[in-house]
Amino acid sequence: MIDFKLNDKFHTVWDLNEYHAWDSLNAYDASPDGLSGDKEGFYFGNWLLPFTIPIRFQSAIITPDHYPGCINKSPFPCKNCDFFSVDHCPIIEDQENIELSREAFRTYQQLVFIPKGNFNIFQSAFEELRLHGSPLNYKLLSRIVMARHPNIKVTDRQLLKILCSNPIFFADSGQGVFQMIPNRIPKFDSSILLNFLL
Repeated sequence: MIDFKLNDKFHTVWDLNEYHAWDSLNAYDASPDGLSGDKEGFYFGNWLLPFTIPIRFQSAIITPDHYPGCINKSPFPCKNCDFFSVDHCPIIEDQENIELSREAFRTYQQLVFIPKGNFNIFQSAFEELRLHGSPLNYKLLSRIVMARHPNIKVTDRQLLKILCSNPIFFADSGQGVFQMIPNRIPKFDSSILLNFLL
């Protein structure tokens, strides 16, 4: 995470050089909803929001493709907004930073679909769960990955770490059983990261 100060406000963003690093102190890596302890996320309407799908923000539910129209439009289309009332809108209350909120949300829309951890292990596990079509225990999934992808060296623990660190793509059904979340397509294109690093 990188902390910075802009216009007398403190902000926190991912350090994209370390976006995939496993950190036992970072609760994001193992939490079921993807929310880390107190600092990982992006600022939107002066609130720190997690890299999750969906985002529960006050009474609103926001996803990468279902969000307030003011993210794309000026002036704010408040009369058509289904997310917040005009009297309690966090975006209006922080409108001097609307461009920062817009840029942060665009970053969220792209980064939330980039898997955390070893891409090869993630991709093989994702593909095997997709092909199998039903939940699997991580130890069985590990054996399947090793058998079908002999060039990928993976242990049960490594695979469990990948599954737990990507709750956007894998649902933990309990007792080490995971299933792929439908309609969540990971982005493996490294050019997305390069755009944010430049």
